[in-house]
Amino acid sequence: GESSSDGDSPTTEAAGDTTTTEPEAESVPVADWAEGFCGDFSAWSTTIENVGDDITSDITPGDLEGARTAIEGLFGDVATETQSLIDSLESSGTPDIEDGDQFVADLSEKFQGFVDATNASKEAAAEIPIDDPTAFQTEFTQLFEDFQSNINDVGDSFGELDAKYSDPDLQEALTNSCDL
Repeated sequence: GESSSDGDSPTTEAAGDTTTTEPEAESVPVADWAEGFCGDFSAWSTTIENVGDDITSDITPGDLEGARTAIEGLFGDVATETQSLIDSLESSGTPDIEDGDQFVADLSEKFQGFVDATNASKEAAAEIPIDDPTAFQTEFTQLFEDFQSNINDVGDSFGELDAKYSDPDLQEALTNSCDL
């Protein structure tokens, strides 16, 4: 008698199906996806809120150049943090809903828009005149209001995506896991 074990014979069927050029995002249970996303999103929100506090507390009256550098740095941090959120979104699979991959793509796109807007704010911050405190304050206030408005747009985009992908399981999972 030769070996009667079936476990050692290599199977070739499974290997034949792997003709994907781009890795297809893995579909994950809605609750798991929502939990992962909400954790990342919550960390992101906290960072963004802290930036708002930092911007207002980091400004030393009389040191406009230092203030401008701090503002640029904070916008840079926000853009980096948001890019990390996008990377995490794109690598943690798609929720198991109809068009889950498109949902994640749309969500990534909303955050990408925020990264672009924040980078634009950073560039604008670099241009703020530091020879005139009044002009500095005016332009800084405007930039910061734009930034807050961009954050609100991200919040609004959740409503848009909810309407576009009205999946009750996903909505419930997000409600349970996120404090949006």
